[in-house]
Amino acid sequence: MEFERIESVNRLGKHSQLLISKERLTIKSKKLKDNQRESVKEGDTYGGEIEVQEYIDTETIPSKMKFEGEESVVVFDLETTGLSRKSDITQLAAFDGTTVFNEYVSPREVISPKVSEITGLTFDFSCDQMYHHGTFCKPVKSRDIQIVLLEFIDFISKKKKPILFGHNIASFDIPILMNKLPLLTDSYIPLIRASRITKLTARRLAHSGLCLKHLQLAFNRDSENGLKSILLEHGFNAKTVTSFTKYFTCTEE
Repeated sequence: MEFERIESVNRLGKHSQLLISKERLTIKSKKLKDNQRESVKEGDTYGGEIEVQEYIDTETIPSKMKFEGEESVVVFDLETTGLSRKSDITQLAAFDGTTVFNEYVSPREVISPKVSEITGLTFDFSCDQMYHHGTFCKPVKSRDIQIVLLEFIDFISKKKKPILFGHNIASFDIPILMNKLPLLTDSYIPLIRASRITKLTARRLAHSGLCLKHLQLAFNRDSENGLKSILLEHGFNAKTVTSFTKYFTCTEE
């Protein structure tokens, strides 16, 4: 009976040791992956054989966004000429809790009657004048889209860690902004044309803050493993990793 009790204790002891070892290995593995990811993002800062690549305009690959409670909330909204994501912007407004940003934009296409009923905005191309109607047809100053967008970027860039909020912005407002600003999405055109990735994947990558140069940088620093550490962190699958690996490998050849 005593022998069985000792064997039982020994088995429990071995089981505990295995659990501790497994936990240590898990922690070690996580640290290695984290270190690898950070190394890929930041590069070999102190290495003696760092390859200088003039065509890359950034040295740090952005991390997946994490909310820390220090962000500045900016609520924004767009008015447009129609209900399509390719519609022109007619008004861009935002509020950060203190300051209001509100600008009217001169459209390049006619505002649809249905939208005009909703927004109250009309535009007379004969005299280049926008009106906000109601009881009185009030003329309002409208400006070029490029000027307004640049001022909007300046408005939000002055905030500490600005986060944009709004109703239905993911499926409507943000895509319209992306269409008006040739941002990160355009960098993936070569892969889209080569059928390596879809337009949807390109938009998802752009929304993550990643442009093609970021991924090229990751590949240059640690080949497929570099790409994998960055793309998986941002929620992309192994298929996307493979697509970019093949593209960069063919480009090098």
